[in-house]
Parts: sequence; C-alpha cells; structure tokens
Amino acid sequence: MNNHIPKKFIISSCLLGINCRYDAGHKLNKKLYNIYQKNPELFIVVCPEELGGLPTPRPPCEKFNNKIQTIDGIDKTSEYKKGAAKALNIIEKETSNNLQGTNLEIAFVKSKSPMCGYKKVYDGTFTGALTNGNGVFTEELLKTYPNLKIESID
Repeated sequence: MNNHIPKKFIISSCLLGINCRYDAGHKLNKKLYNIYQKNPELFIVVCPEELGGLPTPRPPCEKFNNKIQTIDGIDKTSEYKKGAAKALNIIEKETSNNLQGTNLEIAFVKSKSPMCGYKKVYDGTFTGALTNGNGVFTEELLKTYPNLKIESID
C-alpha cells in the first residue's frame, strides 16, 4: 500500500481480527488493522459468509463445478449467494450518496476463500490445491464495480 489512503475500503471482517472464519478464527492483517483503528469511517467491513446465515464455526467449504460445498458434499451455494448479495447491499447503502459508488477504491479480501478469493480459490478437493477463479462475493463485486481494485490478502 502507498501513503495515499483511499476514500473507502471494503474489507473482509476476518482481516481485521474478527473471529468469523469457518474455524472460528481470523486472519488479522496488522497493517490494515492499524489504518482501521485510526480511520474506521473509511472501511466497509463485511463477512459475506455470516451474512448468508452460515454459523461460526462451520464446516469448511470449497468451490467445485460452480457450486460451493462442504467437505461432506453438502451444497451451500445458496447461502454463499445470499451472503454475497447482502454484503453488496451493505456496500451500496454505504455509498448511496455517491454516483455508482465512486468513492470505492479498494477491496481487501481473504485469499483463496470460496467467498472472497481473488484469481485463485481452493479447488473442491479439500487438499489445499488451488484453481483459477474468484469467490462468490468477489465475483459479484467485480460485476457490480468493474473498476474496483481487488487486493487478495493471505
């Protein structure tokens, strides 16, 4: 990140230390957290998986053949789509006073996630293998805000 602070960040909740991941953990990014602490008004914080009604903790899910399924093969695609839609609604409300969400500059998303992954996601084998593609939420973000910069964070 450069010294320029964007007008608005979208950020996955787990990157700010919120225990919302499938394993009830988080993936705190200290640099982003420090910016958040100084300027919380710049952030739109979402966990699309929880917004979709999924509990924490929950069975791990991966993307396979355009479906999201648990390690036991249970289809969770509808929950993922619902969560992505709810997260987009929150973003739209936060930016509704600006045409086309023009104050959105960067979305920081959790890498490899079937919801938030960008360019690479787990492949559905639950072996840690990756495949090309985006998570459900990130895909919807790109459709809605095609000029939005996406930054994938481990």
